[in-house]
Amino acid sequence: MLSIVGLPTVFIVWVYAFRIDVSNDILQYRTLFRGTRSIDLSSIARARTAITPRAPLGPFYRLTIYPSSDAGAKPIVINMKVFSTKDIDRLIDILPKFKGSRLRRSR
Repeated sequence: MLSIVGLPTVFIVWVYAFRIDVSNDILQYRTLFRGTRSIDLSSIARARTAITPRAPLGPFYRLTIYPSSDAGAKPIVINMKVFSTKDIDRLIDILPKFKGSRLRRSR
């Protein structure tokens, strides 16, 4: 069983494990449990935001990156809650073929 000190430590490590990097026209998204996923910006067919309102830990704000059919890859689902609104807006500005609205989260 996790101690009172251990649980916050696990949460902090989990949050800091999330990373988004866009360089050399490649988007990389890293999480603690799923590792790193990458996609060329030119291989993105579309991107959109959505909310799952009744997720176990509160609403799940996500940005889904859909690769083109010839890329042979699965969609990348980015957990928007762990990033600042400013960082998500910067990412959306970079993404080709973004559809939908920019979700505003209350903090």
